[in-house]
Amino acid sequence: MKIFISWSGNTSKEIAKVLKGWLPSVLQAVKPYFTPDDIEKGNKWQSDISKKLEESTIGIICLTPENLDSPWLHFEAGALSNRLDQARVCPLLFNVSKAQVKGPTSMFQLTDFDKEDFKILLRTVNIQLGEARISDEIFNKTFERSFPELKDSIEKIIKESNNTEKTESIERPDRELLEELLNLTRSNVNTLKFVANQSLKGNPLYSDRSDEVSRTPRAHGYPRRSKNGPGLSDGGISADEANYSFE
Repeated sequence: MKIFISWSGNTSKEIAKVLKGWLPSVLQAVKPYFTPDDIEKGNKWQSDISKKLEESTIGIICLTPENLDSPWLHFEAGALSNRLDQARVCPLLFNVSKAQVKGPTSMFQLTDFDKEDFKILLRTVNIQLGEARISDEIFNKTFERSFPELKDSIEKIIKESNNTEKTESIERPDRELLEELLNLTRSNVNTLKFVANQSLKGNPLYSDRSDEVSRTPRAHGYPRRSKNGPGLSDGGISADEANYSFE
């Protein structure tokens, strides 16, 4: 019996890889199909997957927090359901609650990755094997012996995934904050330059030379008085400003 294992995202991919190697250790008659390893070099990717979807009797969809909205998983679930009974399309939840599952995959029988729920799923697969099925006694013994190893492997994958997400969530805001501060600093500097230039251009005691603002004080540090006596000077400064002094 061929089992199509659907995945999307790094965490789901690693889990699917582990499942592919583990399933035959419990049910020897099953042949899991996992895309990264099972497509022969040179084959057309899309046509090969379509062929495997047609040939598969059961589909296991590996759902994780990162791929709940994956269009690719919805596509494969739909392709499987078109050929298979809904009972044979099995979304398997890893670190995801059933209430979180939306869209097309929520229409199927959801399975939590815990010992009892997962055991029920595998028992269903065993029944589908027909003449190749193993007895309940052998199934129970084999499952009880093999499940702890599978659980440890998948918990390790999920833990590493959570650590990676935490690191990214810490680093990303720091980079964004730095970029924002740099942009604000540049904006403030440009604004201050503009305001300073506008202010200096309106001051008769300053003049622009070669794009540089230079201070040009009158002789002896005081405004020069008009020949006509008190009143406006030649430079346009009133008599009241005559006592203005420079440092």
